[in-house]
Amino acid sequence: MREPQFDTIIIGGSYAGLSAALSLGRLSKQVMIIDAGNPCNQTAPKSYNFLTQNGNIPKKILEVARQQVLAYTGVNFRNDQVIKLQGTDGDFEVFTKAGHSFSAKKVLFATGVRDILPRISGYSNCWGISIVHCPYCHGYEFSGKTAAIYAVGESARQLVNLLSPMHPNLTLIGRNGDQDFEFGDKVKMINQEISSIHHLNGQLSAVTFDNGNRLDIEVLYTDPNFEQHSDLPEAIGLKMTDKNLIYIGSNQQTSIAGIYACGDCTSLMRSIASAVASGNLAGAIINKALSEAYMTEVAGDKTSCLDK
Repeated sequence: MREPQFDTIIIGGSYAGLSAALSLGRLSKQVMIIDAGNPCNQTAPKSYNFLTQNGNIPKKILEVARQQVLAYTGVNFRNDQVIKLQGTDGDFEVFTKAGHSFSAKKVLFATGVRDILPRISGYSNCWGISIVHCPYCHGYEFSGKTAAIYAVGESARQLVNLLSPMHPNLTLIGRNGDQDFEFGDKVKMINQEISSIHHLNGQLSAVTFDNGNRLDIEVLYTDPNFEQHSDLPEAIGLKMTDKNLIYIGSNQQTSIAGIYACGDCTSLMRSIASAVASGNLAGAIINKALSEAYMTEVAGDKTSCLDK
């Protein structure tokens, strides 16, 4: 059997993937990161709730992270997209859109997710700027502003509970009138569909409803649907959760031996801090698996020599 080119191929080179590569690189492993260059938070002007980087620009955080990780001689980076993966634990091969192929002992998915935004005029212009999904990442900066929530069910309930202390004038906008909770006087309820978003360079000023009414607001919190950024996990038969996330065990291992996953593609807790932590853990676990396999191989070689 041929020797794989790399110890690990990391599919996805944003915060989780780079964090995993850092753990692997520091243990002198040979790593190839393959990244398509579409991080989910690319529209956000600033990132918060991440120690030492609070308020920094996501793109700059990523640039510094990549520079630091690639300083390790064993870590390689390629701008490309993996379109096919085959093989078994210890001998995987990936094929890219640009026509390249690489082999590795282990594979790590750090491919993230893609938000599915509603087709509302002006919505995508404000996404990540004044239409946001994470109160922990952006809520404090909008504290005291006129705010609305565009969500239903349990998501609506959780957002109301989190945001009410920061927004005395809070409105809950129902989709098709579908709201299962009563919030009393602390929240104004509107059961209308949003037809358009009014903004200036992404800064929200108002929303207009199907009935023509207008609501002046400065921030809209929402809980959009999402999909896996890569269709490869499902294509190779990885087990998925009921939330359409890659299923992993406590050791970041997927349902296929030798294939691991970390970051947003595995978790509803989507933040840079969480992605970095998840990647760091995945890198350490893969390191452990590689080291144990190496020692087993060495022990086997010694036994073979003694038997001769």
